[in-house]
Amino acid sequence: WSGGEWRVLFSISGTLVGLFALPIYRCASDTASNESNGSDKKKESSTKSMGMMEVLKMPGCFSVAMSYFFVKMMRYMCMFWLPTYLVKHSGMTPVRAGILAGVFDAGGVVGGIVT
Repeated sequence: WSGGEWRVLFSISGTLVGLFALPIYRCASDTASNESNGSDKKKESSTKSMGMMEVLKMPGCFSVAMSYFFVKMMRYMCMFWLPTYLVKHSGMTPVRAGILAGVFDAGGVVGGIVT
């Protein structure tokens, strides 16, 4: 990996993220412009922004936020720490450990879509 192959990996990943980001941005901006047309002017004047403490006081918000925090912490720990652990303690090659960690993360994506 010291020969520069990692640059190719980041280039491919960045390109894929960019390709997915453009349609999502287009859909989000189209939805926002459709909602702000016409009859929503009455609703806009009656809505107010909420502060962080008001949001956290909503029923169930704090527990959902903490659950999300710990799930993300666990996923990132497995994504970044698992390959190192597998190489040092299981004797796997770095490539095989990286693939195994990637399969774990891909399983999380598939599980998130299915549920």
